Amino acid sequence: MYLATGFADILRWFGGNRFAQTGMDLMEGRTDWSTAVGEFAQGYANDLANQVASVGPAQKTIYTVVSGKNPFPDVANQRNIPRYAMAQTILGQMTDQFTADMIMRATNPDYYSPRSSWDWASQLVLQVRRRDPEQWAYYYIRDKATQWKQAKTGISREQGGYDSPDAEALRNFRRSIYAGDVDAAKRLYLRLLAYGYTAQRFEQGIKSSEPLAELSAKDGSQKAFIDGLSPYGRRMLDKALAYENRLSSLKVDARRLFPMEIKGIPTATGKVIRMYQDSPRDDLLGQGMRK
Repeated sequence: MYLATGFADILRWFGGNRFAQTGMDLMEGRTDWSTAVGEFAQGYANDLANQVASVGPAQKTIYTVVSGKNPFPDVANQRNIPRYAMAQTILGQMTDQFTADMIMRATNPDYYSPRSSWDWASQLVLQVRRRDPEQWAYYYIRDKATQWKQAKTGISREQGGYDSPDAEALRNFRRSIYAGDVDAAKRLYLRLLAYGYTAQRFEQGIKSSEPLAELSAKDGSQKAFIDGLSPYGRRMLDKALAYENRLSSLKVDARRLFPMEIKGIPTATGKVIRMYQDSPRDDLLGQGMRK
């Protein structure tokens, strides 16, 4: 049980996480020598830098708070941290991911854990670590698109749907539907109603969560970004799109679950929203998920 992860730890010290990953891919027959060598050579300098630049949790936490970026697992390609995920990131750095997950479950009504009890038991007891490669690629591409836009225009990510306080509830609502977790989906549906979601706002939130939502297709930004990706980046984009398609595969009828916005009459829209908040259609949601 411990051989695979123990051997990966040894490989990591010879050239970082990429060497460990490609080494294990070779052992398990998921890649060939030429591909493995090419991927390792592409990222050797960064992986070695990650080993050398390792610091304690206090220094890492200070850097994360100031920069808004997570230096793990790649200091040369750091992921932006949405505001709603900052607390969990800091908790994970100061304690461990399991403790952070348990605290977030107990304290944050918008939170939905991506890991089941079996996942945690596998990691903590059996030392088997699982990572969803498509989900990882999704956040990798989102951050790449943001960095590309900032380099081209000098404009950083707008404080919009992705970083808004309700973005966590929307993301986890979709996750719970995909996981078939009816109770969690109902809880998060009520949270979205509490945030004042309408059907139009829900649909716009889904659109803004697409991997390349940061870039406009009309002005050619999306095409220019994609054309500039390396072969590795192209593979990550394919995985990111696959992850978004997975989340969208089980659609909910937003126009039956959420009130319709009445354009030009905000007071009327507010009344309709309050009606849904007083009489939510969570039973309708549960029926749809059980079909």
